[in-house]
Amino acid sequence: MISLHSQLRFLPLVAIAIVQIGCAQTSPPPADTTAAPAQDSTSEETISTNEAPEVSAPQTASSAPEATTAEVAPAPQPPKAESASGDGDFHGVELGSAVDLSQGYSDTDTGTTGISETVQFAPGTSSATLSAAVTPGTVNKYYLIASGGQVMDVNISSTESNGVFQVYLKYENMWSPFYGAEPGADATEWLGTLPGNALAELLVVVGSARGGATYDLFIGIE
Repeated sequence: MISLHSQLRFLPLVAIAIVQIGCAQTSPPPADTTAAPAQDSTSEETISTNEAPEVSAPQTASSAPEATTAEVAPAPQPPKAESASGDGDFHGVELGSAVDLSQGYSDTDTGTTGISETVQFAPGTSSATLSAAVTPGTVNKYYLIASGGQVMDVNISSTESNGVFQVYLKYENMWSPFYGAEPGADATEWLGTLPGNALAELLVVVGSARGGATYDLFIGIE
């Protein structure tokens, strides 16, 4: 049996043990001081470098210059000649672009007359075909009247292929030739609009380029 003296010797140790047990129960658990692993900066750099670089869209080339429309030059017109009076006016219409007013012929000047005939169309028609022959050194003359603004059509065919004609407008008591059917043009076909807005006196003169000619002359006015 343990003596009282021995029990008293162990009493301080027991007290210390009790105190330590109580402290252990009331103390909070120690804080976790382990630091979180730092993020690897090298990985971030690797990820960022693996991303495809942004490609900027190529700059749009400067727009092509606007195409310029070339101006079409007007068709050349015959020179505008002035009449003896200087006005060149025929029933209120300028004649210079249709009739050569620089030339005025008397009836005799148009050639030695072989046949002289006034043309009249049959009722209900607007044309006539005249058949005849012209001898060397002479011309056949056909007179007619038409209204300004109408279209005149003249053509000739000949057995010898040498029949030609001229077309004249009476202006200031002289015969002025139409461009394209003037003396020297050796016209075999001609189409033109009669100038003015009133009745016009016209003359078709048939000749031959060489020798004589047997021909059919067509004259139409619409």
